[in-house]
Amino acid sequence: FIADVGKVIIQADASQAEARVVSVLSEDWELLEAFDKIDIHRRTAGLMFGYTSRLHLEVEFDHPIVDKLPKDGPERFTGKMIRHAGNYDMKKHRLMTEFNTNAQKYEIPMDISEWRAGQMLELFHAASPKIRSKFHSDIKNAIDSTRVIIDPMGGVRIFNGRMDDSLYQEAYANIPQRTVAHLVQGAALKIDEELNGDTEILWAEEKHDALYLQAPENNWEAYAKLMKKHMEAPIDFSMYCTLKRDIRLVIPCDVEISHTNYASFEKVKI
Repeated sequence: FIADVGKVIIQADASQAEARVVSVLSEDWELLEAFDKIDIHRRTAGLMFGYTSRLHLEVEFDHPIVDKLPKDGPERFTGKMIRHAGNYDMKKHRLMTEFNTNAQKYEIPMDISEWRAGQMLELFHAASPKIRSKFHSDIKNAIDSTRVIIDPMGGVRIFNGRMDDSLYQEAYANIPQRTVAHLVQGAALKIDEELNGDTEILWAEEKHDALYLQAPENNWEAYAKLMKKHMEAPIDFSMYCTLKRDIRLVIPCDVEISHTNYASFEKVKI
């Protein structure tokens, strides 16, 4: 997409949304708090590549390499991929395949073997044991007893497939992925309702955890504030969710704007 003359494209992105939901479901409050203070993917990469001997979540931790790893570099890419895979109990062969495919797609000069993928998953789960012991265990119990998973917004899914690893893996991903979809799509509907037929804007797209809107260049902040407000709506895990947690989660929304196209977004403070 290319912005029209006199317009900018606004991107409102729910920051590390799925990983935050997994932290809530795992009742790993230390990890959840760390998302707002450090770059989790860099710290995870530090463990994967042997820069550190454990997963450091402390703000005061200062490593000459880990916290300076390039945002789009191979190490941070690895940390992000391993956290996503570990959250949903991905197995080593699939991780190897997805890792190498995505690395090629995003021009990351790296690939891993199945053995290395398995080693990284072991490191990850040893560093974040509550993902398996709490989150995965509670989901497994729900599937075994009812075959039903309900997300925080009340969305119901019945799992009628064969009771095997692939069914459990689908169930692990269900609440995080559907919660983020509900949040983002619900925000779009509320934003559109408040705009009430505003002809100055044009929706560009909804991309999983982000919304894109074209707005006037001389008045984009008003629209960005509206997007941020609804993207940061609290998510109550205490009412409907199969895995009830006593928390109203607010996922921070990062706002970026571009005067040209998707290749030149710049983060702005709202």
